[in-house]
Amino acid sequence: MMEARRKAAADAAQKLQEEKARSLEMQKRQQEMMMEKRKQQEASAKITAVVARVRQATPDNLEEMQKQLEEVQKELENCGPHREKLQAECDSALKQAIEQVGGAKDKVKETENTLETIVKHVGFAEVRLQSFHKDVENLPIARALKLEEDLQKYIQDARTKIGVIQKQIATLTEGVPERLHLFISNSAADMSTKAETLEPRLKAAEEPAQKARDAVADLVAQLEDEVSGLIKYHQRIKRLDNDSLFAEVDTKKDNKVDKAEFCKFFSCCEKDPVVANAGSGNDASGKKRALTKWPGEEELDVVFKRIEQDAEGYISRSIFLKFLAEYMKVVKATAITSEMGMKGQTLRRVLPGEAVEVLEGPVRDDLVQTLRIRARTLTDSLEGWVTIESNTGSAFLVEGGKVFKFKVGEKGTMFTDDFKYKIRVSNRKLKEGEVMESRDCAQKDELSGLMRMKVTLKSNGKQGWVTVVGNQNQVFVHPTL
Repeated sequence: MMEARRKAAADAAQKLQEEKARSLEMQKRQQEMMMEKRKQQEASAKITAVVARVRQATPDNLEEMQKQLEEVQKELENCGPHREKLQAECDSALKQAIEQVGGAKDKVKETENTLETIVKHVGFAEVRLQSFHKDVENLPIARALKLEEDLQKYIQDARTKIGVIQKQIATLTEGVPERLHLFISNSAADMSTKAETLEPRLKAAEEPAQKARDAVADLVAQLEDEVSGLIKYHQRIKRLDNDSLFAEVDTKKDNKVDKAEFCKFFSCCEKDPVVANAGSGNDASGKKRALTKWPGEEELDVVFKRIEQDAEGYISRSIFLKFLAEYMKVVKATAITSEMGMKGQTLRRVLPGEAVEVLEGPVRDDLVQTLRIRARTLTDSLEGWVTIESNTGSAFLVEGGKVFKFKVGEKGTMFTDDFKYKIRVSNRKLKEGEVMESRDCAQKDELSGLMRMKVTLKSNGKQGWVTVVGNQNQVFVHPTL
């Protein structure tokens, strides 16, 4: 019995010892597992922290961030089941950082390259402007005009590019992560400073060349005037009215004139001997002429292109006859009256610099021995009679050519694409002193009551319409001598 009790006690003690050993082993394993988990957590936290910093990398620290990421990835072997996920996060963060930083750098570099190209373009424009007066010297009109037109396009192209690059610089940060804005803004500030110098450079180069460019424009206008005179010489010699004259030019009888018809007319028309026999650029009075010989195809091509055409490149009957219209310019203030005789009602005074279209005359007023014409003013289309020469031979009006200069008054005026005035984004307010050219009378917009004139801006050659006189008789545009 005693033996059995001892054995039972020994078995119980052994069992207790075994249970205690198992408990200790379990505790040890739990501790090891907790230590392993803690190790994984610490490794994951290290990697996650570096990944977060990599995602915020800038051009200044990207290389350092790459090194830190390479170093911390050694901890991946301690991340257990999270290893693959964390590896993917590392790869994704590095790829994103490289793409974003590289994209920002590329964007800046591309803009810098574009700016340098435009700087060179402006530099070439400066060289062309500086040499323009020599380049056009003694050139035929057609070639001088082509050179001037090419130069104008080149300058306009430069200005367009300047506007584009300034906008590009101003919007560099768009679509870029905010952390990269400082890097881009610093680069943009330098580029913006350089871009802001380009327009002043162009203007400075344009000023000395403007005289030569104006001379070319004046020569072309004179050429138009002289070619028009040749047509009118034929009309006078053949005693043709306007309809008969147009019929002779319009050989195809389609009520429009193409270039071939226009040029052919000059091969068979009555020839003005002053031009046909000209051996120099001066006529009998010593006046410099645009034509030194009978106009050839180049000169006629210049004039044909300058006459307003329809969309298909034809000249209509009304435009052709408008081209032949005679204009005079006021050199001394005088009255425009309602009747041919001096007893007519005074409608208003025409001032020096104003231009009028000759509608009839000149006719001599036998009562006071003055020369009078019936005319229409360009600025407000007022029709009436004007004295062009007094009884003592003093001139009030002289031949005016076909192109007239105007400048904007102190109130400014609106420049629009269409005759009818509408509020549009494309409208532009012209400032005081801006110069423009016109070759036609102002017309009244019945809806608004404004007198509107088609003009060409001297600054950029753009054509459009301006308000000359308001519906309350305010004068916005003035003739200039």
